[in-house]
Amino acid sequence: MVVSLPVLFAIDEDASSLRAVERELVDRYSRSYRVVCMSSAEDAMAELEALAAAGEDVALVLSAHRLGQMTGASCWAGCVISTRTLSAGC
Repeated sequence: MVVSLPVLFAIDEDASSLRAVERELVDRYSRSYRVVCMSSAEDAMAELEALAAAGEDVALVLSAHRLGQMTGASCWAGCVISTRTLSAGC
């Protein structure tokens, strides 16, 4: 049985910022985590739902403060996270 690494998940609509965050996360944590980066809140929510459905562990969701017309905090306010599951509701 192959065990997946837990996921570090980053969302930012600014491409250069997202690349910098991705580079840092991969450089520092890729031995222990799988790094997933998305450039839109809608795509990110769909991917988080897919990860949850697959039973993947999401260790961290790192979001830009602004995502489109809303803040990152308001977008993710509907997400319920426990130690084993992520339930998206945003």
